[in-house]
Amino acid sequence: MMKRLLVVLAVLSCRSAAGPEGKTCSTQVTENDLTGIMMIFPEDSTANYAKLLPKKEGPYSNLSVCLTYNTDAPDEFILFSMATPRVHNAFVIGKKRGAGPFEVFVNDKKVLFHKAPQGPLSWIHLCTTWDSSTGLVQLWVDGQPSVKKLASKGFLIQATPIIILGQEQESYGDRFDRDMTFVGHLSDLHVWDRVLQPCEVEQAMGGFMSRQGNVLDWGALELEIFGNVVLESRQSTNATAHTGPCLLPGKQ
Repeated sequence: MMKRLLVVLAVLSCRSAAGPEGKTCSTQVTENDLTGIMMIFPEDSTANYAKLLPKKEGPYSNLSVCLTYNTDAPDEFILFSMATPRVHNAFVIGKKRGAGPFEVFVNDKKVLFHKAPQGPLSWIHLCTTWDSSTGLVQLWVDGQPSVKKLASKGFLIQATPIIILGQEQESYGDRFDRDMTFVGHLSDLHVWDRVLQPCEVEQAMGGFMSRQGNVLDWGALELEIFGNVVLESRQSTNATAHTGPCLLPGKQ
């Protein structure tokens, strides 16, 4: 709990120092337990993002990415962006405008999921898996699988990736496209260098995975925050989270 508190205080301090545009400040923190914490991207700005350092670098022949998100944005956006020195769309997960399809890039190869299951409004759990040996990519929305599509069969995602949340990388760790900026809440991100089994996707959605992500683990995350990105308890978005009396600050 102390590590989580230190992260929140550091980010708030960074926001104060950065000014209204949030362009001059970043906060380096390591091995933080963000369990129960959400990352808030509160405005449409390319200055706001988080850079994540993987615990296990590539090359990767398989990947599984799971996360939860919440947004009311009607426009398209990027949820997860992994770039390597040679390929800026090494592994990217995004959503087209409104009820449009999800899109996944693997080594610059794009696949669209037009009939992916649509989660309800509020928090949506999303998992994406890719297997290089078959080239098959699959999307899971709130535990429901999509059809499988083909991308980058037989290829690897190379080493030394940069992973960005909140923006799409048009180059290696830089050149963000404002039209693809994510505005909303994001939490419970885990990344594995293997393909999850269907029962594991179900476990990830329920929050009781016995083996957390070995590439990225939300419970032991090394990250750098830029601009107006805030870390806050997920309970702050839950109107039914408080079962007792509501005590105002300074009241007992």
